[in-house]
Amino acid sequence: FVHLGAISLLRGSQRSGSTTSVFSRVSMGSCLLVRDKAEFGSTVAVQSLTRLGTSLFVYGFQRFGLAPPAPDHDSSAVTDEIAQHLAEQKRLLPDRRLFIATDGGTAGQRFPIRRSAWAVSCNDKTWNGAVPGCDHSSTDAERYAALMALQALEKAAVPATVLIDNMTVQNKVSYYLQGGSRLPPDATLQWNALKRHAHSCHECTDCCWVPSHGKYSDWTPPKPYADRAEEWRAYNQLADEGTTGP
Repeated sequence: FVHLGAISLLRGSQRSGSTTSVFSRVSMGSCLLVRDKAEFGSTVAVQSLTRLGTSLFVYGFQRFGLAPPAPDHDSSAVTDEIAQHLAEQKRLLPDRRLFIATDGGTAGQRFPIRRSAWAVSCNDKTWNGAVPGCDHSSTDAERYAALMALQALEKAAVPATVLIDNMTVQNKVSYYLQGGSRLPPDATLQWNALKRHAHSCHECTDCCWVPSHGKYSDWTPPKPYADRAEEWRAYNQLADEGTTGP
């Protein structure tokens, strides 16, 4: 029903030559839904409905050619390549700890034209691409970048430290790598994918936070990586630059 409503609004906007009224109505609907959340008895229900409505609404824009289509996506080829690189680095330098940095970023205005990108860096090599689907917030992009790294680490079966500058995503990845299983109420499918792949990674894999863009000049990594601050910042910078590449 939400999808049909969005399509009807889109058709009306096409006839009137403006999409402004469409956004106004959707924003108003979201506000009213949040205002009346007591009737649902749960904020989670409101969040889920709002997210579903937004995703279907954006799909309607893509369907009628008013927004860039979601990219054709097959992550297996990219994660295979990353995994091969990780395995090769471990073979060449078996005693050296592997660090793999991830980052996500967005470009453009809000829906329907905003797009996000992911990047994964290891040593001096970077892989990147457009985030598939309809969710394109910065957190969605960061989460997808982490997912790509975990998929590659699972395939490579080598221990590594994942470096993430988004603390929300970093905390979750670290929690799942340590065996945690609780899922947050939002974006459950995406978090569940992270959890599943994290549980399949090498038992010595961990995840740490690193400041982005030179922030917190007095920051030091946790033990036993306290002397790796500049190295980690450099890896993060490579991943950050990679998000502008797709």
